[in-house]
Amino acid sequence: MDFDPFAEIIITTGATESIFSSLMCLIDPGEEVIISDPTYLGYKEMIELAGGRAKRISVGAENNYQPAAEQLKEVVSSKTKALILLSPDNPTGRIINESFVKALVDLAEEYDFWIIGDDSQGHVRLTFVTEPENRIEEGIQRIAQYLDRG
Repeated sequence: MDFDPFAEIIITTGATESIFSSLMCLIDPGEEVIISDPTYLGYKEMIELAGGRAKRISVGAENNYQPAAEQLKEVVSSKTKALILLSPDNPTGRIINESFVKALVDLAEEYDFWIIGDDSQGHVRLTFVTEPENRIEEGIQRIAQYLDRG
């Protein structure tokens, strides 16, 4: 890939500013931007401020919050201008699976829409030494021990 870093890269102070700036440049009134539901709350407002319309793909715990390629195919249209992909997602913590990414890239090429990647949480890693339920119990015990010392 060839690019001119002085003319084609913009550095911003954060992901929200960067995504909003991208949407303001890309979206014409009435064009659509696809987001998952639930996802980061600020996306819908940014899309609407840019004159666009948010189209949602519902995701749920039963599928580990993973969107399905079939869902994407149902919402993509000639008005689709972009899809915002947040991984890991906020608030679900979902990390997008590879099969969805492949289907997304294929559809983006077919329908000529942008993929706006938000990986601002990508450096966050949660590690549990024991099961999460045990960590909660351990935390409660530690608080109780602290209060007993008081």
